[in-house]
Amino acid sequence: MAGQPRFAWINQPDRSIPWLGARLSGVSEFLAEAAPAPAPAATPAQLVAAPRARTIGTPMVIDGSEHFLAVTLPSRDHPSYRDVLELLKGHGFLAEPSNGKWWLRDRHRTLSFLAAEGPRVRGAFGARFTANFEKNTAHLRPAEILCTAAAAGDGFEVTVGLQAGAATEADLRSASRPGAPMRKPAAK
Repeated sequence: MAGQPRFAWINQPDRSIPWLGARLSGVSEFLAEAAPAPAPAATPAQLVAAPRARTIGTPMVIDGSEHFLAVTLPSRDHPSYRDVLELLKGHGFLAEPSNGKWWLRDRHRTLSFLAAEGPRVRGAFGARFTANFEKNTAHLRPAEILCTAAAAGDGFEVTVGLQAGAATEADLRSASRPGAPMRKPAAK
């Protein structure tokens, strides 16, 4: 299959992705060995109902909305203190000495952080989310990548899609363009 024009970018379906030997240019470097599918993200109700393991110290607390996050670090004696601090610094959070919180103030970066690190923050770090955060983010739903593959002659036919709740195909195409602004869905 290598070298055959079978793959194209979603925003340029008529232009094949070039091959570099046995690797797809701009694609193969992002592929890794198949890992088990991640567990679905917990709903706000599941987070409240989930039993928490006993730990030393107080865990991190997250407040905010889809536009910003305000994080109170876990206490210094909490097992995740150093890892949480490193995580926040790595994602561009800034410390605000006047209130002792770490802030991320940008909608795109906030949503990207929640999508990439949400399961880790909820699970491994045992973060607590404020009622304000739960209220402000209750409308957010994760997008899912759908993929099917079937034998077709001497190769395979692969279909990849994106599903995001009630979002239309046009909304998904618009949001998937590099640098495209994210739009809020219209109220129903």
